[in-house]
Amino acid sequence: MNKISEHKFKSALSIIRKYKEQYLLEKEKEFKETHPEIKFLDVTLDTDIRDCDISIRLLNGLMSMDWPRAKYFKIKNLATMSKSDFLRRRNIGIESIKELEELCFYAGVEMMP
Repeated sequence: MNKISEHKFKSALSIIRKYKEQYLLEKEKEFKETHPEIKFLDVTLDTDIRDCDISIRLLNGLMSMDWPRAKYFKIKNLATMSKSDFLRRRNIGIESIKELEELCFYAGVEMMP
């Protein structure tokens, strides 16, 4: 392959990759819009809570907790606290607990009662 055709080929591949990325992002966005009940589909035990699609009220309530380091903001650490511990926190109510339970369910964590 000569240099001109190699350059055109790389340029074409670059355009195709960008289009593919945009297409996949658009499809993912479309899927999330049509299936809002599955907003925690891609969470794992090691997902940072701050990266999840949770309400601002719940996020602020979790951030106000006395966790010593940022490494504790993993979903797997939610299993170490009970629902009543969360309810004692400011800004965390029944709706926030339901949201936490849903998040834990998709991550495979069971919260203590």
